[in-house]
Amino acid sequence: MLIRVVIVAVLVGGLAFTAHATEPRLAVFQSGTSLKSACEADGTKLLCSAYLQGVADSYTTTQFKKRYEPILCMPVEVTAEQLIAVFMKYMQQNPEQWHFAASELALNAFAQAWPCE
Repeated sequence: MLIRVVIVAVLVGGLAFTAHATEPRLAVFQSGTSLKSACEADGTKLLCSAYLQGVADSYTTTQFKKRYEPILCMPVEVTAEQLIAVFMKYMQQNPEQWHFAASELALNAFAQAWPCE
């Protein structure tokens, strides 16, 4: 229950508008920069963890319903700590993308870490 409350707080509290130069403007609740900051600060790591778990769960649900071709194959035993580590590594390697949507960056990070074979 606490994780759901945290996810709602993150989504409602972080509404911002960002866009890629060639794409239409889309509502984005978390930028990569804001999520990276949450992951780095001791007082907001729960927000980071809840957000990344929400992205992972949403992706898994979408795949369960077989709506899209899989872009990543996350192991069943992956932990929240691993999600954070994978996201932070991707952010360190791609600072030019920090202004992109956090959900897009998280999926890119997960796909890089756990590609389908």
